[in-house]
Amino acid sequence: MGRYENKYAIYQLKKTDVGDERRFMNYDWHIKKGFTPKIEDYDLIYIGELPSVIKNLNRTLEQIYEKFNLDHPADYRGYSLSVSDVVAINRGGKLSYHFCDSAGFRELQGFSPEQKQEHKPEHKQKRIWEMER
Repeated sequence: MGRYENKYAIYQLKKTDVGDERRFMNYDWHIKKGFTPKIEDYDLIYIGELPSVIKNLNRTLEQIYEKFNLDHPADYRGYSLSVSDVVAINRGGKLSYHFCDSAGFRELQGFSPEQKQEHKPEHKQKRIWEMER
């Protein structure tokens, strides 16, 4: 089992002019403005443990949202989990990315290079289970 299996990660937009414009905007706004969420526009903010049993992924995402709005862990350095943030889930080695939208989460396809069919070496990012915290 990999070091970062059964973990989640929180990504927040980088602090740039473009990131600041997009921060807190919903998915439809991003698409309307011509922005597609891409991992290179985000910073990895936090990695945490998933519950040992996940019966409902949507409920797990909501629990992560609640935790990072009501009771931040002591080592968390980001702002409260908000619209435009992305939560990555690594469940048993299967990785998925979820955009925090105005209501709930939207699964992102192609957010990370390992999800794309065509890999470009200059854009390779480490998967969350390979990153150092």
